Amino acid sequence: MTIYRYCVEPGSELAALFEHGKMYTIRGKPGNNVVASGWYGDQSASTNLGPDSPEARIHLTMLRNHVSGRATFRVVSSVPWPPRLHVRLRKQDNDKDKESPILEVSTVNTGSEPISVKTRGEQYMLQPQGPLEPEAGWPLMDRRTRIIDAQASPLVSFEVIDIATNTIVRHAVRPGICALTDGTPRDRRPKLEHLVTLKPGEPVVRQVDVTQVLSRLPDGTYGLRLERRGMWWCVGSREDFEATGEDRVPQNLFETLIMPAMLECDDVVTVVKRTQNEDTT
Repeated sequence: MTIYRYCVEPGSELAALFEHGKMYTIRGKPGNNVVASGWYGDQSASTNLGPDSPEARIHLTMLRNHVSGRATFRVVSSVPWPPRLHVRLRKQDNDKDKESPILEVSTVNTGSEPISVKTRGEQYMLQPQGPLEPEAGWPLMDRRTRIIDAQASPLVSFEVIDIATNTIVRHAVRPGICALTDGTPRDRRPKLEHLVTLKPGEPVVRQVDVTQVLSRLPDGTYGLRLERRGMWWCVGSREDFEATGEDRVPQNLFETLIMPAMLECDDVVTVVKRTQNEDTT
């Protein structure tokens, strides 16, 4: 399948057709036939055969009278953009004498105002969408607990790399099948107990025991790396929200047409696993 992309530039003739707040669908016009032809040859065929010889070539013709997929979207004047989160992964200090490797995950809000991120449950945010499925390389909007949550399991956040072969030998645990609902309207605003507040310049540090991540792996040298995750977010602190007397985010702050706050880190921590002991270096 061939995917063509077209960027609608602000101020262009096409952009002038769209009105703020309305939904639109763009799809291919029926009846526009696309014809493609090609040939392939048998490499074992005699070199004396010309390119038009039926023994050396099979001619293929494909006819399509429709274009698959459509783009449905809502026009907005702007999209809230989160501050960049600076995430570091390293070995905990003074960990040499411990049997279980303890890693430290530090997250810093590089913006100028506090934000609160949702670390558990369903995530409501924008995600790049291709013609048939979400864009590759973007984190899933799943319910897995994010690593900065105090109750996060390392099994759903870390992937393990074999240093000798530079291949992933264990992926983070994938999300399960989502629970079915009966269609009854429900309050989608995040519960305050699912929020972590990130204040400007103040690191949120989590210490993570990765023994479970290394279980069932043979002895060897491995690298541990965080998988990318996106999170719903809003401006403000959990403490301020609690002062309103509700157990959820205030209605005026609940937006779903937002870019995700990204938990991503390039750091790789080397772990040496032995049968009786695991050390980090």
